[in-house]
Amino acid sequence: MKQVEKLLFAKQDEAYGDFEARLIPNINRDTIIGVRVPDIREVAKNIMKTHPAWVPKIFAELPHKYFEESLLHGFLISLMKDYDTAIMELDRYLPFIRCWEESDCITPPVFRKHLPDLYESGRLQDWMNDANVYTKRFAIIVMMNDYLGDAYSDEIPDQIVFEMNKFYRDMHIDADRAPLMGSDDYYLRMAVAWFFATALAKQEKSALPWLENERLDTWTHNKTIQKAIESRRISDEMKDYLRTLKRANQTQT
Repeated sequence: MKQVEKLLFAKQDEAYGDFEARLIPNINRDTIIGVRVPDIREVAKNIMKTHPAWVPKIFAELPHKYFEESLLHGFLISLMKDYDTAIMELDRYLPFIRCWEESDCITPPVFRKHLPDLYESGRLQDWMNDANVYTKRFAIIVMMNDYLGDAYSDEIPDQIVFEMNKFYRDMHIDADRAPLMGSDDYYLRMAVAWFFATALAKQEKSALPWLENERLDTWTHNKTIQKAIESRRISDEMKDYLRTLKRANQTQT
């Protein structure tokens, strides 16, 4: 929509656009306006509040011309208060996401009111098994944000570990090959490492055996330990123990 483009270009910072392009090398620089994420969030909130009639039109414009329009789309879904509508719009949007920033921007608070529905419907598992790498990453982040800790029931960590086990096995990752920086494989395995580092802080009993029994490939195993050691939520004693679990590094990082 021209109105949306006008709002985004009003907040353009070309130097930031150059910086953003280095973070998401698989997105064409010509399609990056150069708008900071907090500003895009603010535009999304203002549209939802003052121009709600624009939202269906924005949702219908897939794929979007500009990267920031795609982020705006994700933020608008995150603002939706109706669970079923949010799911429907996600089903339309997720096939078009192309990078880690697009997958990570979608954080619908409405999910937290429907965690049993989301899990038991199989929708979460479908996203994990999707052909699009960034749909997979989105599913991992949903699990990390909403299913670890006290938000759900005590038995869910074991169920989530089961899903992660099946997901990881199905990825067919070569344990002796480190991912190339900037590759789809790199961003997917970074999400897995992020998930397990968070799980170590919130569900240590479920997460620790993955490292003790070397159930992750070497790169993701070590990246999980690195992120956990950098976390303020992990005790010094646990960090010392995690250091003893590190494995030999590959040549690529």
